[in-house]
Amino acid sequence: MRVRSIYLCICLICLVHFILIWMTSINLLNKIVSYRRLVVERYKTTWTMEIANPFIMNSSRLLVTSLGSNSTTKNEVLIHGSHPQAATSAGKMIHEAAKTMLKNLRDLAQMLPNGTGNGTDNFISNVSSILAKPWRHEHNNTKLFRLFLTKETNTIVYDEMMLTQKHRKKNDKSGGIGYPKKNLFPKPPYISCSVVGSSGILLGSKCGRLIDDKDFVIRFNLATLAGFEEDVGIKTNMTTMNPTIVRKYYGGLKKESDRVNFVQSKLVDQDGLIWTPPQDLNRTMGAIKLLNNSKLTLVRGNMRHFHRLGKFWSRYGLNHLLTTGFYFVNCALNLCSELHLFGFWPFATSLDGRTIPAHYYDDIKLSTSQHNASYELRLLLAMHQLGMLKFHIDKCSAEDPKY
Repeated sequence: MRVRSIYLCICLICLVHFILIWMTSINLLNKIVSYRRLVVERYKTTWTMEIANPFIMNSSRLLVTSLGSNSTTKNEVLIHGSHPQAATSAGKMIHEAAKTMLKNLRDLAQMLPNGTGNGTDNFISNVSSILAKPWRHEHNNTKLFRLFLTKETNTIVYDEMMLTQKHRKKNDKSGGIGYPKKNLFPKPPYISCSVVGSSGILLGSKCGRLIDDKDFVIRFNLATLAGFEEDVGIKTNMTTMNPTIVRKYYGGLKKESDRVNFVQSKLVDQDGLIWTPPQDLNRTMGAIKLLNNSKLTLVRGNMRHFHRLGKFWSRYGLNHLLTTGFYFVNCALNLCSELHLFGFWPFATSLDGRTIPAHYYDDIKLSTSQHNASYELRLLLAMHQLGMLKFHIDKCSAEDPKY
C-alpha cells in the first residue's frame, strides 16, 4: 500500500511538471508568434509618402499631426515600425486619401461633356485644353491607386492577369495550350510602358519611336504593324485577340484561304504574349493551333480578375462591361512606374478637324453597345489630369524622346 502511494505521488509530481512545462512552452510559442506578427505588421505599415498633390495634402497633414510632428510642411512623411498604433492609423489615413483621390477622379471625369452626339465638338474642345497644359507625373497618385485597387479587389494584378495549369478544367479540350505552368509575364515593376490602342488618330502621328522606347508595350487585337512602323512602332511584348474577330472576319478559320489570310494579315509581324479571354475560345481551335505554331505565346485571361475590376469601377460610375483597353490600362498602372497611352480615340474627327478611320489599319467599326467607351475615355483623361498616366493624342515630338 505504501509503495502504491509513493508511486502515485511520483506520477502526480511528474504530471504537475509536465503541465508546467507545457504551459511554459505555450506561453513561449505565443510570444514568438506575437513577435512575428508585430514584425510583419511593422513591415506592412511602414509607408513613405511624398506630399506632391493637392488631393492628398489634407490627409498627409493629418498624418503628420497624428505622429506628433510640429511641422506640416515636410516633403516626406515616414511612419516607423516603432509606432505600430500610429502606423495602423496611418494605413487608414492613406486608405482614405486613396478614396478621396478616386472620388476626385470620378468628379473630373463626370465634369467633361459626354462626347457623343451633339456633344462631340464640345468634348474635343475640352480635350484640347486639357492636353495643352503641362503634364507632370504624380507618383503619389499612382501608388495610392495601386494600394487601393489591390485592397478593394483582394487581388495582386501580376498574379491574376492570366490562367495557368492549376486553373485548367477537367473538360477542357485545348490539349493544355494556353495554360502555362507558371505566370509568363515578366516580373514587375517595369520602368515605363506603352499601351497602344488602334485608333486612326495614330496615322501621321510619328509616335513609333516613342512607343518602342518604353520597356513594355501592350497592343490589341493583333493590330497590323507592317507599313505603319513610323506611326505605331514595331515593338510588342503583349497583344490581345478577340475570338469574335476570328469568327466574324476570318470564317472561324474553317477554310484554308481564311487561315492563310489570318496568318498573313495578323500573325506575320507579331511577337511576344497573346492574351485572349477564355470564353468561346475552344470554339476557335483553328486559331489556337495557328497561334501555338507562331512566334506568339498564347495565354488565357482570368475573367474572375476582369470582373472584379469591373465591380470596382462600378462604384465610380462605370456600370458597363469594361473594354479590354480600359482593363489593361488598370493592369499597366499596377505594373509600370510610368504609363503612356496612344491611340485611344473613338471619334471620326481628330483634334485638328481631320477625318480619321476607326483603326489606323482599316475602317471596320466593332460593336461597342455593351461598353461605355465615352465614360472610360473621360476617366482616362481624368487620370492624365491627376498625373497617373500620359495621354497622347497629338503628333509626337521628335525633339523630345520623353514627350
